[in-house]
Amino acid sequence: MANGYLHPDDVWFYHPCDDQTEFTQDTEWANNGGTFEDAILGSGFTRMDAGDAFLEASGAYGSPSGDSSWTCAFWLKQPDCWGQWVCAGMFAGSAFDPRNAMGFFFLSTSEFLGLLSTQGAMSAFSNTLANPLSGSGFVVMRVEFGASEASGWMSLNGSGWQSLGTANRPPPDENGDTLKVCKRREVSYSNRAVIDEMILWRNTEQFTSGELSNLYELAHVHGLGMDQYDAQFGEQSASGSPGWEVTELLRTHDHHPQVIGLLDYVGTSGDMDITVYELTNMTEVSLGHSGCYPIGDTGRWGWSTAYLPGDTRHGQHFLYRMATSGAAQTFAGEFVLKFPESQRGSEKMAVQSPNFREFEYNPDAPQAIVGELTSGASGTIRVWQDGVELNLPTSGCQELGGTGKFAWSTAHLPQPLASREQFHWQMDDDQGAGDWGDVVRYVPGGENMMPELSQSGRYTHPV
Repeated sequence: MANGYLHPDDVWFYHPCDDQTEFTQDTEWANNGGTFEDAILGSGFTRMDAGDAFLEASGAYGSPSGDSSWTCAFWLKQPDCWGQWVCAGMFAGSAFDPRNAMGFFFLSTSEFLGLLSTQGAMSAFSNTLANPLSGSGFVVMRVEFGASEASGWMSLNGSGWQSLGTANRPPPDENGDTLKVCKRREVSYSNRAVIDEMILWRNTEQFTSGELSNLYELAHVHGLGMDQYDAQFGEQSASGSPGWEVTELLRTHDHHPQVIGLLDYVGTSGDMDITVYELTNMTEVSLGHSGCYPIGDTGRWGWSTAYLPGDTRHGQHFLYRMATSGAAQTFAGEFVLKFPESQRGSEKMAVQSPNFREFEYNPDAPQAIVGELTSGASGTIRVWQDGVELNLPTSGCQELGGTGKFAWSTAHLPQPLASREQFHWQMDDDQGAGDWGDVVRYVPGGENMMPELSQSGRYTHPV
């Protein structure tokens, strides 16, 4: 079993909900009233009719008494249900009797409420949140305990934290003798939520925006469980890491780099806006245009740095936040904007993507984009430039032996029109797997190219 969790030292338990086996102790939990059925990563845990269902174990997991915080994360299939609970923590006996536990309740198909039980009593958090999940969804919930009151937050589908408000509950004690993952269904409703994976951390720091996005991408993009975080994201999983790299963007006279947001929201221009802060003076920047553009139907969004103020200086450090109306979906990151006059030809160029490359344009030896798909499957690629999908002469990708690595030659990209050009790509196969990333193609010595008037419309994404 893999054990590369995010903040592994703070994990209380991790149950994939595929069967009865919990991973951290390699222990078979009892199934009390539930069933297993197809979900997002293999099987999930649910109940066919109204009533309670538990995966449960006693002993070996310790007491949460005196904890300062809890954080749980889980996937749900069919989360657009109502009259249903999802909870995890310490319970008393074999019934639905939460003593020190956390979870939430679907008030309707459009809203839900956070719940917290400590010292044998339960309270609801003060804020009711909208439910944007449909079909399947990823939830991270965090609780921080004060002397007599707790504060809560929720993240949905890898987006930033939303406040749940407060709950009138003190810190946890030793109440409860059974650790449980609970699925409760109070009404006989045609749909039922299915829990797929449940992990709970004790006394861990609040996750960064990058860590929330990574947790979501594990299953959504890579088809991996939360016990494989370290294998996918490496040093980003270390406690205290920023969760995202500070991106360095190189602007030339004919190229304005694009900032990419890793959201899971498909929409149209106007649905997403960006806010940018200058981190030297800690002030919000007045932008020429704040609207972001969708990158096809990938759920990812872009914004051009051409809309920064005209007096932007080399080396300025910015923080940005992309958000839908009401901030139901958000993404945050940092970038430093640089100019070639300072360190010509030696700048690092990067974007918010787990698979980024910069390559030199060489028509005699074109490089390839490489993605990871299902071995033996048939793979294809789609490519966008400034949010506009390119009409490629060929989209088929070739598997390299039986490695599951698929390659596509950049010789099929259009001829360069600027010294630096940024492309966003996505590979998919006929088995449902996908991979994606960004590349920047640069022309050696191209920073000395004079831009043609006919190219002026390419420097910013059209409003």
